[in-house]
Amino acid sequence: MHTHRPARGAVPGAGGEGGGGSEGWFDRFAEGVARQVAKAWFFTGCVLSIVVWAPMILVIGNVDTYQLIVNTYTTIVTFLLVALLQNTQQRFEDQTVRQNREILARLDALQAAIVKPPIVMHFGPEKE
Repeated sequence: MHTHRPARGAVPGAGGEGGGGSEGWFDRFAEGVARQVAKAWFFTGCVLSIVVWAPMILVIGNVDTYQLIVNTYTTIVTFLLVALLQNTQQRFEDQTVRQNREILARLDALQAAIVKPPIVMHFGPEKE
């Protein structure tokens, strides 16, 4: 029996728009972001943003404004990434549960299909 298997990382019916088990635009977007933030260029960009921010105290002058800039920037980035990565994680967990249920169903079917030999009980030596 041939079954359709979704592409790696794809979770059919996980919040997709338009029905039919297709992923919605947000799911595809979240998946793309999750793949990109795991790469070295994203980390490098984060480090560079701090390197650019650090000497800005000389231009800004006010320590409160200086700290507010980096706190606001990091809070916004963190908030958005948590939302996107949570979407990706939830879809992954949903897919894992579906796969585990499919495995259990197939194991149940296999167990039901196995013919067990009859049990012969001996209660002592056979009498002639």
